[in-house]
Amino acid sequence: TLFAGLKTVSVYTVYNAVVTGLASIVSAIHSGSRASMGNLLVTETAETVNDRFDLLEFIENAAAVILFTTGTFLILPFVSLYTKGVTDINYSEPVFGVLLLIGGGIGCIKGAYSDLYLTAGKFKETQKFAIMEAVINVTVSIALVSWLGLIGVAIGTVSAMAVRCVCDAAFLSKNVIHRPVKKFVKLVLVDVGISLSSLLLFKLFFSYQIESWGKWIISGIVSVASVISTAINGILLGLSISSSCSPNVSI
Repeated sequence: TLFAGLKTVSVYTVYNAVVTGLASIVSAIHSGSRASMGNLLVTETAETVNDRFDLLEFIENAAAVILFTTGTFLILPFVSLYTKGVTDINYSEPVFGVLLLIGGGIGCIKGAYSDLYLTAGKFKETQKFAIMEAVINVTVSIALVSWLGLIGVAIGTVSAMAVRCVCDAAFLSKNVIHRPVKKFVKLVLVDVGISLSSLLLFKLFFSYQIESWGKWIISGIVSVASVISTAINGILLGLSISSSCSPNVSI
């Protein structure tokens, strides 16, 4: 409000409402599993905890990738239809929308890591990560908002979320579930690959104008199918490569 004005805040609010709605769906997954993971930390072996967390991590990442990649296809036409007839300010901010979705997706992915180490009672040890996230977000946003407007704010959000996500994953791997950090890195690379491949396919085959809510719904179904199909193919390809590289696997 201080650096960009109330009209710009109005634009931010519309886009952020979409991101918040998508994030609430993903957060419901780890919120529902919080109690069970806490119980596992107390009663089960480290191997069991790791296996269960691997499954939870995979589900949350898949949900985040599908929802936020789909959001990338649909957020601009949604805002255009939602604000149709409003002429006081330009609501078309595609770069800002994409960056905000990236930040929201990263925030959802990091939720699984922060939830588990907080469940393990590691609040004091990780408090510095929360402070660092806030400082980066505010500092970068204020430094860039006068120059880049909403895009500068989004860059601040993405930067803060990315740093926090890496710190959370590294801390959890080293201090709670004791597993290689490279598992997190591989999963992130797969997430990025699926998102970029889905975006490319959608742009190549579905480039028509979305001028009504009916077309928007149809595009949503198509984009979700595209992301899911790309994700399945990527997973199957990874499994086939792993199998072919193993000398003990016979086909």
